[in-house]
Amino acid sequence: MFFLVVVLAVRGGMAWLDQATLALMLLALWTVLALLALASALCFALGARVVNCEHLYAGLSAYLLAGIFFGVFYWDLERIWPGSLAVAGEGVPSPISLPVAIYHSFVTLTTLGYGDIVPRSEVGRGLAIMEAVAGQLCMSGPWSASRHAGGDGGGPVPDLLAEHNPGATRNRPAAR
Repeated sequence: MFFLVVVLAVRGGMAWLDQATLALMLLALWTVLALLALASALCFALGARVVNCEHLYAGLSAYLLAGIFFGVFYWDLERIWPGSLAVAGEGVPSPISLPVAIYHSFVTLTTLGYGDIVPRSEVGRGLAIMEAVAGQLCMSGPWSASRHAGGDGGGPVPDLLAEHNPGATRNRPAAR
């Protein structure tokens, strides 16, 4: 992508590169990087036969990264199409700030649905549905894998705390 910008700048000058075009190009670049990091963390979290804390942390990292990614996406959606998100109780729509967009993203990702910020456009509604489904899948995958660490669906529940504290007596029979 950087190479394309350099070639276009050399051939036709920088007249075509205004702030809106640059913002969209940067959004596209960060979107690709965020999705690659998210996919990598999910593949690591879900691809293990034996689940340990690292895999659960990778799943949690993917979940948090998805929340921030969707928040930035909502913020950009509001900048591109004003009025895509609305704050309940406001008569006149006002611009949504980045922290508010990230807050709305995590409320949607966790499917809490407070209703204080609502999507008004079709794109915003579709994004909210996609985020809610992705949030449920992102959380259910690593946690269900930790419950069935043997891979056969009936394996024992691993003691994930034992790897950090080997001397713990949790889940051990009492000595006679």
